[in-house]
Amino acid sequence: MYPELLKIGPLSIKSFGVMLLLGFGVAIYWMAREGEKEGIKRELIFDFGLAAIITSLIGARLIFVLLNLEEYFSDPLSIFLPRGGGLGGFSLHGGILGGALFVLFFAQKHQIHKGKLLDLCSPSLALGTAIGRIGCFLNGCCYGIPSNLPWAVKFPEVAEKVHPTQLYASFFNLILFFGLLKIKKYRKFDGWLSLVYLIGYSSFRFILEIFRRGATAKIVLFSLTQAQLLSIFIIITAALVIILHKPR
Repeated sequence: MYPELLKIGPLSIKSFGVMLLLGFGVAIYWMAREGEKEGIKRELIFDFGLAAIITSLIGARLIFVLLNLEEYFSDPLSIFLPRGGGLGGFSLHGGILGGALFVLFFAQKHQIHKGKLLDLCSPSLALGTAIGRIGCFLNGCCYGIPSNLPWAVKFPEVAEKVHPTQLYASFFNLILFFGLLKIKKYRKFDGWLSLVYLIGYSSFRFILEIFRRGATAKIVLFSLTQAQLLSIFIIITAALVIILHKPR
């Protein structure tokens, strides 16, 4: 594909990095605009967004390492050196967890309702992921299993055409973004929208892994990948929180 957008001498600008930054930027801008409608100052959202990026990346890397710990025994320093230039060394579920924990801390510190802030983050996360996954496609990572469908794509490091699962993820997250905006007015309680996001994204991710299994997602238990097992746990947990929530 196009892992490098621009190269000037020894300096190269990676397409994945550009799309990731663009995704973060658009997500934070959208949050700042919507946050003002909820009575949260724009400057506060920008401060939150920048810190949330860092905690999300740390969470994404940490969970990936913990789930693949045996790979780092022989070379512990590689824990701090993700390879491949894409999301290959990160866990999106870990990024969500890292970001969610920071939301709880930030909301407590600035006396913002935790559920309200989580609901604000969820559509922006879907939007940012939709943009970021295009970076995965350009980078040539996170692709799917071989396919003979008309839209199958040939990546340099793969002998056959494969499912462009990065674009599937991008398209779904865009739909999820607009879907969350549509149902926002029907939310049952603060935090409800974020739980719907978790169920929606995790359900899709479970299905997406079927098209990545054995290619860029390894099977770990009961013919399921790590992401599928995490998705099942998240779906059940989020659904139980919604079912068991008691109105105040």
